[in-house]
Amino acid sequence: MAYRAWLLRSNGGAVEIAQEIWWLHPVRDDSDERRLGRGWDDVVRQTELALVWPAFPAAAIAIAGNGAGDRLVLMRRAASDDDFGLAIWDHETGVLDWIAEGVEACFAGA
Repeated sequence: MAYRAWLLRSNGGAVEIAQEIWWLHPVRDDSDERRLGRGWDDVVRQTELALVWPAFPAAAIAIAGNGAGDRLVLMRRAASDDDFGLAIWDHETGVLDWIAEGVEACFAGA
């Protein structure tokens, strides 16, 4: 998966998706102290914080923020589907806007 490769390479950083810059949340990495320190505000913590919002989907994983409250999320498109899709969750409306290119296309060239 391209998102996994991105994390292995940079574990955070920024990516442009849907003509917007998204700041990717790192994943916890305790392989050395430098990496551990960067992961204090990781995907798990950011997802827990987003779940406080009333309209945030319970099954979503917050992988990035745009600095304005919106979240880039990974989520299954259907309950029985093992393929995760990529969507933008609008914090003001609670609406999910699926990214047509999907996870692989968005992170393949990044």
